[in-house]
Amino acid sequence: MITGRIVGAFVAALALATMALLAPGELARASTFNPQFSAPVTFSDTAPGGHPDITIPFDIPPPSALGGAVNFSDPSLTTATDAQIPTGAYIGRINTVAKLGIANEGCVTDSPVDFDLIDASTPATTNVLIAGGSSNSAAGNLAEDDGDLDENGSVEHPEFANNGIPDGADAYPTFVRDSLDPDGPGGPQPPVAPNARYFGTAVVAGVLIIPIDIVILPPGALAVFPNQAWMTPAWGAPSTIILGDPEAPPSYNGISDFCNLSSTSTIFGVSHDNACTAVTPPPECTSSFSGFSMRKASDGGCPGSTVPNECGFNRATNPATTKTLKARVFAVSERDYDGDGHGNSLDVCSYTSNPTWDPRQFNALSGGDADGDGLPTACDPNDTVFNNDQDGDGWPNRVDNCPLTANSDPGGGGGTTPNTFQWDRDVPRDSAISDAGPHADGIGPACDIAANSCVGCPGLLSPTTANGHYHATMVVSNVCIGLAGADSDGDGVCNVNEPPASNCAGGVNDTDCDDDLVSDRFDNCIAGANPKLPNFAQSQRD
Repeated sequence: MITGRIVGAFVAALALATMALLAPGELARASTFNPQFSAPVTFSDTAPGGHPDITIPFDIPPPSALGGAVNFSDPSLTTATDAQIPTGAYIGRINTVAKLGIANEGCVTDSPVDFDLIDASTPATTNVLIAGGSSNSAAGNLAEDDGDLDENGSVEHPEFANNGIPDGADAYPTFVRDSLDPDGPGGPQPPVAPNARYFGTAVVAGVLIIPIDIVILPPGALAVFPNQAWMTPAWGAPSTIILGDPEAPPSYNGISDFCNLSSTSTIFGVSHDNACTAVTPPPECTSSFSGFSMRKASDGGCPGSTVPNECGFNRATNPATTKTLKARVFAVSERDYDGDGHGNSLDVCSYTSNPTWDPRQFNALSGGDADGDGLPTACDPNDTVFNNDQDGDGWPNRVDNCPLTANSDPGGGGGTTPNTFQWDRDVPRDSAISDAGPHADGIGPACDIAANSCVGCPGLLSPTTANGHYHATMVVSNVCIGLAGADSDGDGVCNVNEPPASNCAGGVNDTDCDDDLVSDRFDNCIAGANPKLPNFAQSQRD
């Protein structure tokens, strides 16, 4: 698995989310992109001043290709800081099903991946750092509970050893710090410090340990990143998911493609006890994988029965008065250079259009790969002979970001040490981009050259330019906070916030105020018609 490419897309790594919305003229030529709330965002407690468990069902249906996302909680919803909740408290759970390509095959494998989340340290509560990496050894070190933070056999921090909390939650990962640095590690700007962090681990497809870090940032914190001035405090507190270590060199572990994702996350309004911090934790609190003893988390409920008992700390608080809250996700697609509808990272022939090829089928059934070797007919120099590594550089065709140009040496892929040769970083993160899109295009430096540019494609390929168009949108789910009767028509918009009759034909009893065929609950502009184009989410209106 190339963690810098596939894991980054698996949910929403911050490095891929530093971009702004496209102008409406760009939307017509972007590839299909339809991220969506598959059901309404729900609050278990909608009373003013309540502490709701928040459930968010979010899908990236095919053929959409997610590049990144940022969630914004409503400015009127109060979220506790790390210092207000004990490290190790059980916070919630994310259940996902990822559509993966395994061993150089198409995306045909459904892989359930579930994360139990606990409160984790931030710079406000610890000055102890722990390193990451793209291998199982690095991820396993984060998942262990032994206080040996550098995996050298010596317990540097006995206070973290066998306390029921993974070391990756007790200590602050360097890659989280560096991912939140607007100008990169070592630059003059300091990293953004999160208000809160939630941590968990899981094993993906039986081959790879993946740590997850959800970072809750102060409102307006992302505005210091290039192209992000629009992310002001008025949008509320942004949060991002950092899956794996996006700062680590790429590596391959048998997962060749990430295609799509469906997920449901539930984050508690009041912390629960973590049964795994008990003096004698239950057996399910420990699992072994790849030579590591992984410390897990278990929902001990509230009230809990173990000591220490992390139950009862308020994590989320509704506003004190009746008000419509907006749950927002800003999502962007991958770039698509040749305009064939396949994001560059998924498109093996990224500068040769092949719209009839289907990456979500077995290679032999994909409609464009006669020899079934993962290199489509459109760019396979010999499509009658099976060769799953056409350029012989050790990276299988569907993994290789330059499948026809060997990039296993420094001159062929931009790297200087092993495993960095597939690293694609076109534009430095501290530099603005003219189209405000993703900083990397998924085309490896060895083949991201002008000579490979295609006719009719947007601009000449360059290893220092992010090539290809993309799509961006803000999806919304409205929730009414108020006592019984506060939302008469049940559309998520409180009566007091319904547009006046002059702007909305039906007023309080109209669940599609602007008649754009997007219900008010999911409409990102309730009183201004902006209907969805086929296969697209709504465009953004301000």
